[in-house]
Amino acid sequence: MFGDYQNKELSKQLPFDLLVFSDRNDDEFTEDLRVIHQNIELEHSRIYRIYENDTNTVNDFLYEHRIGTYHTEIIVGNKMGDNSYFGYDTYMKLSDYNDIRNMIGLGEVTIAQGNYILHGKSSIENELLRIKEEVNVRGGNPKGILNCQEIRTESITQEGMNGADYIIVVPDEEADAMNPYYSILAAMFPEGQSVPKDLSNQLRAVRSYYNEEYFENIYGIEAGRGSSQILSFADDILVRENVIDNAEILITAICFILAYLCIVFLCTAMTIMAVQQLSDSAKYQFRYRILGQLGLNQKGIRSVVFKQLGAYYLCPFLVSILLSFFIGMNASERFVYFTGIDAGNFQYYFLGVLVFAALYVSYFIISCVEFLRNLK
Repeated sequence: MFGDYQNKELSKQLPFDLLVFSDRNDDEFTEDLRVIHQNIELEHSRIYRIYENDTNTVNDFLYEHRIGTYHTEIIVGNKMGDNSYFGYDTYMKLSDYNDIRNMIGLGEVTIAQGNYILHGKSSIENELLRIKEEVNVRGGNPKGILNCQEIRTESITQEGMNGADYIIVVPDEEADAMNPYYSILAAMFPEGQSVPKDLSNQLRAVRSYYNEEYFENIYGIEAGRGSSQILSFADDILVRENVIDNAEILITAICFILAYLCIVFLCTAMTIMAVQQLSDSAKYQFRYRILGQLGLNQKGIRSVVFKQLGAYYLCPFLVSILLSFFIGMNASERFVYFTGIDAGNFQYYFLGVLVFAALYVSYFIISCVEFLRNLK
């Protein structure tokens, strides 16, 4: 599962070369841009605001149906509370939305007056469809209800940057009537440019909330991180190359540990099974000698040995498949659900069974060969 995620989703979920979050709604990212220009050129960059209008209807729905709790149960300002979503529903101007879409190679879109676009992660598409039908989304006018024009699920990094799990895209005039909530700097580097490995650390050094004196400031916005629980890119500074390098090291380490434990347990169990049969082969010599004396040829003896060991190996194989089915399918379903990876729930369990079966058959063949040798 982790290997498939690394190959399919890791770079896909980080389409921007750089994203910087600021809890100031008027931040111009002067110091950040100075550090960036000292290290690398920018092909395209944009500073924009995310907006709010004092509503929580979408957040409340997602807390109830995605997270399994209620927003009203979360104490506002409590650092230990759930911060899957921001304190208010998050909105974006259409002009900003189209510009960042152009940055990552997506086409521009239009929104009819009185409508909005609901853009969310593919992993919550079912919830987005329900929001479209069941939730009243308000625009800049406190009494005005907007209609959902369409739902889009392209990856635009929604782990606390362009919203948490979702963003509501509205016409510019609707956003102008709302309150600026926080600021984002998005940038793309020229293709082929090498990115300094410490660029993230350099940018963190100039962000005020990384200074211990101002550490409390980061909690003032009640920042959201989204519903991802297995692998999340929730950070205030995301330099694509730096994040991917670190994530690949982490995922590789996880895969190695899990694969090592798997092989150790399987080989231990199957070695015990093989040794048990080979140890018993001595007492079978007399029985198979009698079968030979009764007229059973070597081919027939090999067939009987094959059936005997086949039954011996088949029983634990079937039991293990049955017991692991529920755990494996649940693990696959949870992994797909929380990561949004494009895979079926059955896929990972089936691949796991294939790997297990290949190793199991190898032990079976070796046991048959050695058993027949001991009989001779």
